[in-house]
Amino acid sequence: MQNNPLISVIIPYYNAGRFIEQALASIRAQHYTPIEIILIDDGSTDGIAEHIKTFGNDIIFIQQTNKGPAAARNAGIMRATGDILAFLDADDLWPEGKLTQQVEQLRSDSQLGLVTGHIRWTVIDGTEDQYMVTRWGNPQANVNLGAGIMWRSTWDTVGPLDETLRIGEDSDWFMRLQEKKIPTKTLDEVTLIYQLHNQNQNPERTPYDKHVMTVLKRSIDRRKSKQPLISVIIAVYNGGSYIAQAIESVLAQSWKNMEIIVINDGSTDETARIVTAYGDRIIYHFQKNQGQGAARNTGISMAKGEFIAFLDADDLWMPDKLSQQMALLQQHPDASMAFGMLEQFTSPELGTLPVRGNGDILLGYSPITLLIKRNALLKVGLFPTHLRVGEFISWYSLAKERGLQHVLLQNIVARRRIHNTNMGITHKDQRHDYLKVLKEVVARKRKT
Repeated sequence: MQNNPLISVIIPYYNAGRFIEQALASIRAQHYTPIEIILIDDGSTDGIAEHIKTFGNDIIFIQQTNKGPAAARNAGIMRATGDILAFLDADDLWPEGKLTQQVEQLRSDSQLGLVTGHIRWTVIDGTEDQYMVTRWGNPQANVNLGAGIMWRSTWDTVGPLDETLRIGEDSDWFMRLQEKKIPTKTLDEVTLIYQLHNQNQNPERTPYDKHVMTVLKRSIDRRKSKQPLISVIIAVYNGGSYIAQAIESVLAQSWKNMEIIVINDGSTDETARIVTAYGDRIIYHFQKNQGQGAARNTGISMAKGEFIAFLDADDLWMPDKLSQQMALLQQHPDASMAFGMLEQFTSPELGTLPVRGNGDILLGYSPITLLIKRNALLKVGLFPTHLRVGEFISWYSLAKERGLQHVLLQNIVARRRIHNTNMGITHKDQRHDYLKVLKEVVARKRKT
């Protein structure tokens, strides 16, 4: 087949050294091109990094601290460039011809978002674990990402795997796929060989049924809710003085169907203690300091909402911010994003000193006033990470170039805090980034 779409194959890896070569061989035996193989080391202790080059030069290798298979797969997706996504666990195998057959099916029907197949369970390594085989039969049509392939747009619509789930994250994802009413097809053929061995997460030894009930309850709750889910992303670096107020302004929203994701970008103050005190009301993630753009991108990779909004850790939202903007977007279906007015205020610790800009009401073309459809954001792409300041200006310029329509709410939706540690003050030495943004915009216009 000519002009084959690129397939990104995502392999989460954790101490699977005795299986990985067979898994890679089963990918290469597909005789499908083009393929990119992305292997994510989820904090292994078996020395995989020292041996990765022996597996071939065609592997994109990513390392992270141990966060679980969901986080590993999400990290792989962030790196993937293919129009089609496929998954294979490091201890499983693909039967020969799987990719060609599934790609043909996926391309033959423009309505299909995902094609899966049957799983054959193989007991190896002398294990007597027959749970999945005896319970469901062999082969079987079961929920497993490794059995299917999908368009990248399908993944973007459904959203990433839930990283709070160590077991059942794929079941949760397929539930959300079903809720989106995305057409799928299950082939009669075997498309995944699942190897049962002593290192598997054995359902007989883990609270598997409890996780199934958790996934089912979440699905029922989502179906009952008439409000689309909004993912609120708060990037924070040493924001202990203000982060609680920012979070409280989100929790006070009249729009209730939302998830709050806080990305701690390497803070060394009390940020972690303050945020984690909110418990399961917050999805919390810590990473080494990489800058605001990278922190927001991490939040996007974790977000499951149909809509995404951003708040800086030192700023505040008005209580009806999300509700008013959602209503405005419903009135303007051609628009992909909504902004609003922005009020600046002086932080109380500055006292009564006159401060430039205090009380000003501005047109809020700012990340903290933005509410955007998830698909539209991903169409533009993630925030640039080579800029410490001006990353939103760069992104917004690209959004306009790509034709995204917006609406502006004439009400104040956010309050920007003026204080001694604003980014514009602490990063004065990096203001040349604004010139970089201008040059990049001019360069793109010249190309077009």
